[in-house]
Amino acid sequence: NSPASSTLILEIPDTEYLDALESSVKLREIPHLQNIFHFTPPDLVKNQRYIAWMQNFPTSVQHIFINENSTGMGLVGVTAHQAKLRLMNKTLFPVLEGTREDPSTAFKLEEELCTSLGNLNLVQAKAGLKVNVRPAEGPRLELDEVLHYDEEAVLKTVMEGQEIPFESDREEYVAGLQQDLQHARAEDRGVGE
Repeated sequence: NSPASSTLILEIPDTEYLDALESSVKLREIPHLQNIFHFTPPDLVKNQRYIAWMQNFPTSVQHIFINENSTGMGLVGVTAHQAKLRLMNKTLFPVLEGTREDPSTAFKLEEELCTSLGNLNLVQAKAGLKVNVRPAEGPRLELDEVLHYDEEAVLKTVMEGQEIPFESDREEYVAGLQQDLQHARAEDRGVGE
């Protein structure tokens, strides 16, 4: 039995839409409005007319921006696989474009995504951001922990064979992996046998 809530989703691609936005009474009178998702370019978000329009809403309304400043791929499995392949050859398997912005385990949502402008509560979306609407208790914003990426832990798992259940098999795996990686690095430098 959560209280009623509403969400508004806007796509305002450029200033040509501002007149219609500002003149729409219906948009300003949505009952129980909790969140507004803005598919709006960053330069338009800074426009004084757009800011003034956002200030028509109660301070309890959260403004979430989804635009080119929204970073991260949210593909932790793909990123981890690429990191493992990069052990063999950094040239063939570079860091994937966009993955540098994926949240690490040290990511602080409130510090890195939330800000205020006057009485406005602003949130810059990122891959893995969850906006909790119901139930009303608990945090309104969360970052999906499944999408936190820890490359050091991924590589440690591979290099130590942590997923291999038997110690004797693990030792053999680690020795073979070290040998294979030396060979791959030698090939990468063009010094292969």
